[in-house]
Amino acid sequence: SGNANRAVPIEGLGYSTKAISLTKGIENAITYKINTTSSGSANIRICMLPNHPVISDDIRYAISVDNESPKIISIQTDYKNRDEAWKRNVLRNQSVTNLEHFFDKSGEHNITIYALDDGIILDQLSVDFLIDRKCYEFPSCIKQKINKFMLHK
Repeated sequence: SGNANRAVPIEGLGYSTKAISLTKGIENAITYKINTTSSGSANIRICMLPNHPVISDDIRYAISVDNESPKIISIQTDYKNRDEAWKRNVLRNQSVTNLEHFFDKSGEHNITIYALDDGIILDQLSVDFLIDRKCYEFPSCIKQKINKFMLHK
């Protein structure tokens, strides 16, 4: 709260259709309050939009759960040589990171994310206690078009 520049939703961008551009710095952190009905190991899936480093040679963010030490995540790829990670991220329109985290209790938890470099745009965040679940999400407008198309076939 208080810093209007720390997280800027961008209408129509990303699978969420409201991806959030994060301003660099821990003082601009955003925190999601979640309630879990389970405890134990869970997969935290963080989906950022693929991007090139803006100023530095890296593009990183930090994530922490319940004020634990933050984990530093780099979404840097060898985009100059169009490596496989860059191609996959661009084709999927997301840079996906899966973190396994142990929740010691069910109930309220805080997930805090902040940009360490410019160019971090958060699209989706999920917590799943079925660690091995494989998923792929379509934007809601495409789901509607697919459903409409399927009804007419």
